[in-house]
Formats: sequence, C-alpha cells, structure tokens
Amino acid sequence: MLLKMRQVIVVFSLSLLFLTSCATQAPSRFEQAQQESSQRGSSAVVKESESGGSFNKFFPLLVGDMSVCIPKRKKVLQKQS
Repeated sequence: MLLKMRQVIVVFSLSLLFLTSCATQAPSRFEQAQQESSQRGSSAVVKESESGGSFNKFFPLLVGDMSVCIPKRKKVLQKQS
C-alpha cells in the first residue's frame, strides 16, 4: 500500500514537472518592447529632428580662453574609525 502510494506521488510529481516546464510563458514587458522595436518597418529615428543649436543649453559656455566645467559632486561613504 505504501509502495503504491509512493509510486502515485512520484508519477504525479513528474507529470506536474513536465507540464509546467513545457508551458509557454508570456514575454515580460521588456522583452515585448525589444521585440516591437526590432521588428521590420520600425524606424530608429524620429520624424521631427532637433536643430543642433537647441542642445547648446546643456553644455558649458566658454569664458575667455578657458571653458567652464561644472563638477559633479558624489557622496562618498567614509569608514568611521
């Protein structure tokens, strides 16, 4: 009786494992976006381009002979002794 029950449990477990491993899984939102962006007919450029002068506001200005470079400060963790 115990041996028969053990066989039933093993067969059930193996069949459940087989069914779940063969099931198709829906793509994640990142995989779906990758598939949509790499399909034929999708363009990588926008229809309306920006002029180069509109990007100058993001870059530092020249002052005399030197360029102004704004440093970025990062928080550094220090060991406390």
